[in-house]
Amino acid sequence: LAGQRQFHLALAVYDRLASDGLKASAVTCSCLIGFATEVGELERAVEFFQMLSELTTPTIRAYMSVLRVHARRQDFAASVATLRDMERRKAGMDSLALNVVLATGVATDQLDAVEQLVAEASAKQPPLCDVVSYNTLIKGFAHRCNYENAARIIGQMRHCGIPPNAISFNTVMDAAVRAGRASEAWTLLGEMRATGLRPDKFTCSILVKSLSKGATEPQVIRMLALLREVDQLCDST
Repeated sequence: LAGQRQFHLALAVYDRLASDGLKASAVTCSCLIGFATEVGELERAVEFFQMLSELTTPTIRAYMSVLRVHARRQDFAASVATLRDMERRKAGMDSLALNVVLATGVATDQLDAVEQLVAEASAKQPPLCDVVSYNTLIKGFAHRCNYENAARIIGQMRHCGIPPNAISFNTVMDAAVRAGRASEAWTLLGEMRATGLRPDKFTCSILVKSLSKGATEPQVIRMLALLREVDQLCDST
């Protein structure tokens, strides 16, 4: 049934099994999580995960499935609890699982808790945070128009030995522009170049927005030069 994507029918078969007093195995529970998720029955997916968890330690795949369910439900508390359970049961918690939880926290504007998770994950040996983890936190501050904290995370990345990438710089630039601090956005472009990274179309889009309020002629000329540079880079690739 799963191979034919008959997920509703597969769930109906389980319902018949349960009505007959039969118990689902761990393998069946794992499959049911996916079936329920596919048809949008997110509450049932969580219930099947709980059933699986009572039978055995879920696989990383099962944990990731339920973390994505929590993300769709925007249930950050459940996401954190699941991550803690992964750690407690030594189920192989990794940066991928962490980043799903961080993204859920940013989507629900739980930035204090997200930053705390990043700090905890960075302190582990080996550290769990990667560039995506920090970029997710930066994105949260950008959404709040909080340039100072977004820029601070760049410093944290460097301190932890994780080089910021183009997404890191672009997102902090976006935070600066949203906060009405266009000069800092252009300063970040210089820092970005100094690390060997090249501006891209997203850089241009962000910096164009910085000219929306009272742009001077030199600023417009600089922007046109940047657009030509990025256009040439796109053509060469």
